[in-house]
Amino acid sequence: MKRITLFLSIFIAGLVMVSFSQNCNDYILKFGNDKASSGFAKDVQSKSGLFKKGQSHKLNIVFSKNKDFVLKFYNSMPQNKVSYKMMTEAGEVLFNYDNYHLQKELKEKEEALKQKQMICNEAKSRDEEDAIRKEMKDMAAEVTNLKTAVQKDKNTVPTSELVSVTDPVNVVVEVTLEDTETPTSTSCIAVLVLNRPSEGEGFQDDQFTKVQKEAEARKTKQDADAKTAADAKAKADAEAKEKAEVDKKKKKGK
Repeated sequence: MKRITLFLSIFIAGLVMVSFSQNCNDYILKFGNDKASSGFAKDVQSKSGLFKKGQSHKLNIVFSKNKDFVLKFYNSMPQNKVSYKMMTEAGEVLFNYDNYHLQKELKEKEEALKQKQMICNEAKSRDEEDAIRKEMKDMAAEVTNLKTAVQKDKNTVPTSELVSVTDPVNVVVEVTLEDTETPTSTSCIAVLVLNRPSEGEGFQDDQFTKVQKEAEARKTKQDADAKTAADAKAKADAEAKEKAEVDKKKKKGK
């Protein structure tokens, strides 16, 4: 009986994990479906999946030429800490979001500042105290900057800077679910890829003018194709007529 119960428990757990994994694969469907005013559209390279603590996975993305790209990152379990990095194949870092390690660094800096305050309280001379206070001022500025960065990350969806490319670029996105002490051991992670046609430099046509010019270009091509076809037909007719006359003369000569 115990064996049957254990088997059922393992079987049910497996079904739950498969179901959750499938849900994670569809997690991306929740994002990027609205028409953004900035002209960005959801790219088919957008993906999502199941992550376990301590796991890192990479996603290869191609930035097409003459397009602007922006990446957004979503985590179904905000209590789980995730880091995101976007790099070129050559290793150039285009985007690096690491709030978890920012928070760790903030705690370390705050603790160091407290220790420095204790040392300052035991300074043996005014000059020593002034030197320590100067160090504390610099450390306090670092703590303030880190607090600002951490708070900014907490209140926004991690989003890369806009990347404009004139030629195709292969990038690698690395996502890591940090191994932290949280109740939930897994997260659904989504990488939303958005793109739009790049804007050229200098004065550019508005959308209405672009549509008009495209329509005119299509009509010009259609007219040119029609003229080419008419000229070819006229030539063929003339050659056929000329051949018929030659054949007629040959028959008369006989």
